[in-house]
Amino acid sequence: MSISSYADLQTAVTEYLAREQDTTLIARIPTFIQLAESKFNRQLFVRQMETRSTTTVDTGSTEPEFISLPSDFQSMRRIRLSGVAGKPTLEFKSPAGLDEYAFRSTI
Repeated sequence: MSISSYADLQTAVTEYLAREQDTTLIARIPTFIQLAESKFNRQLFVRQMETRSTTTVDTGSTEPEFISLPSDFQSMRRIRLSGVAGKPTLEFKSPAGLDEYAFRSTI
């Protein structure tokens, strides 16, 4: 069976379950599909999901090392700094390391 539409997908799942008489289970198929899509979107990283974002760092700010992230930000692949003399080195920090850094800088 070729799956080329959402209706085809629901039919394929119904056939795979082999429980056409279980209306409660059949009614939940859209939820199962939605949960699977959510899991795929959290775990898969493909080029089509990438977007480029640019920002300007306000050096006059009290916190110039922080920038706002896009609302759909999932993870970072690369940062490129332009217009900065000396090209400062960026250092990776884990989420726990960032929390520790933020804690130390507020003391």
